[in-house]
Amino acid sequence: SPYAYFRLGNVYLLEGDLQKAKELLEKGLELEEVAEGYHNLGYVYAKLDEEDKAKEAYLKGWRLKPYRYALAKKALSKLNKEDLKK
Repeated sequence: SPYAYFRLGNVYLLEGDLQKAKELLEKGLELEEVAEGYHNLGYVYAKLDEEDKAKEAYLKGWRLKPYRYALAKKALSKLNKEDLKK
């Protein structure tokens, strides 16, 4: 089940193991594309300074649930503002 990967990935994220979280979230998304999975993966990418991947993940999550996914829009806005500061 992809949700087992998402849950375990979130545990590693909370523990600060971003590489393991990334690996598990990516595996879960290979099994099923889920907006929340993309949002969490976007967060991991952003923490790892992989901004292009973060934006792509947030956009995929937003496209899956545009009616519900204000979090992705907010995260994208924050990343875009950081780009302007560089």
